[in-house]
Amino acid sequence: MAVGKRPRFPKTRHVIRHWLGMHSWRISIAGTVAGGWAWHVSCRCRQVHRGLEVTENDAHAEALRLVAVRDEYRYGQVYGTHGSHLWPKTPVLHVPAEAFPLPDPLRGTGSVVACDASIRKSDEHAGWAAITDAGWMLSGTVDGATENVTGLELLAIAQALRLYPDRHPVDVWSDNVDALNMARRILAGRVRRFVQCPAWVPYEAYVLLRKASDRQVNARISYVRSKATPLHRVADRLARALPYEHLLAELAAGPTSSGEER
Repeated sequence: MAVGKRPRFPKTRHVIRHWLGMHSWRISIAGTVAGGWAWHVSCRCRQVHRGLEVTENDAHAEALRLVAVRDEYRYGQVYGTHGSHLWPKTPVLHVPAEAFPLPDPLRGTGSVVACDASIRKSDEHAGWAAITDAGWMLSGTVDGATENVTGLELLAIAQALRLYPDRHPVDVWSDNVDALNMARRILAGRVRRFVQCPAWVPYEAYVLLRKASDRQVNARISYVRSKATPLHRVADRLARALPYEHLLAELAAGPTSSGEER
């Protein structure tokens, strides 16, 4: 059987193995901005293979097809700059994200991301969510007693930009004017120090936006009316930690006569 452990032997051992027709493969897997999975297989003998698959399991399966019985291999997921080196023509995610079962009518190229935030007074649930039109999703919760919804919306925008590689163009949708205006100012370099921010700006959001600015992520942040687009309706449900299955079924079936959420 193929050996999955990382080899820890002198370089001469690899040379001898190659003389005998045995390879030491390095397998890399990455989620792409467009929603698929990229795989890359390379060996010290300068053999390189790469491809794109629909699912993560398919990517692993295709990569492992190259591994012979006596070959050694090691593999893992890669992100960020390393991913751009392995797949120079395929933008890959800058950070890990959760794959979301987005209906086909809502799917696009992955360069649109909807952001939303919510605070429930009944149980002080405070959450944010960001979902791309390729089905990648980030979400989180914070202490509702110490945050406000505008700060959470800014955090959602900042987290969304983490998904994209350097210099990648992305359209960000938000329904909070104050949050999107502050994000624009930070990304443009007009706010150089955290002490210049209003009190509602979370420090984490400020840091993430500055990093996105340094990476030159080409973000175009636009205002959308709350739940006016299907993708933003999904982000709203995720931010509020509410069931979304019925909404996905409705969106998959096509437009309804009413634009209001059921």
